[in-house]
Amino acid sequence: MEDSEDHEEKPQQLPVVEESSPPEHLRSPLETPAEGVLENREKTDSKPLGGGCNKTVFIELKDDGSGVFKPKNGERGGLRMGVEAGTYFRRERAAYLLDRFLGFDLVPPTVVREIDGEVGSFQQFIPDAKTVIQLEPSELNEVALKQQRIKLWIFDYIIYNSDRHLGNFLVKDGKVYAIDNGLSFGDDIGVKGYFFDAPIPLEMVEGIEKFLSWEEGRKICEDLLRELLNPEEVAACMGRIKRIAGIIRQYGKVPLESELGF
Repeated sequence: MEDSEDHEEKPQQLPVVEESSPPEHLRSPLETPAEGVLENREKTDSKPLGGGCNKTVFIELKDDGSGVFKPKNGERGGLRMGVEAGTYFRRERAAYLLDRFLGFDLVPPTVVREIDGEVGSFQQFIPDAKTVIQLEPSELNEVALKQQRIKLWIFDYIIYNSDRHLGNFLVKDGKVYAIDNGLSFGDDIGVKGYFFDAPIPLEMVEGIEKFLSWEEGRKICEDLLRELLNPEEVAACMGRIKRIAGIIRQYGKVPLESELGF
């Protein structure tokens, strides 16, 4: 008698398909060593900073280095029209990336990372820096600082930063640092007309022209921004850069508000 098991139909063996790992995020060709420190070094200590609407934490890193961490879960909603809570941390990173591609050197190195189970933006801490409110009157009148603030004002127009005030940028050794960029790239513009009829700093003119003529870099920049913002926000930002370039070519300076129509 034949063994019935010899004739039993066995289930078809399907080929094993290995799961592919998710694609890595694009890397910026202008990435700095400081970004690597912020992304990879272990936290050794932390303390809440407070003082703003959203949660901020000062983080010390192993083997030197520190930064300000703003977790996604600590973002307060309803602060600006067109900028939803849960997206501020990505906008902080987007502002830094755009600053790097434009060569303005305003935004401290900023990355997105996870710390203690929370995802958020992590920006390099600038020791011994002051807000404008803390500066002496003589320091406020320095020509170099005024030029830096004109750069910041134009950059804020490009990123549509609706939250720039005297406590939301730092000054150290005559250099301005643009912090607190989470309420950027939205619909509500908060750029104030402080510097109309003023010359545009040469390094800003050169940076914008270089960016617009660098086709490959501009494409990479747009792709990086689309990982953080929606396509409409990226397109609007690129349009504002082109508008600033047109103003530079036509006027050679920031014209009067009545001429410019910001």
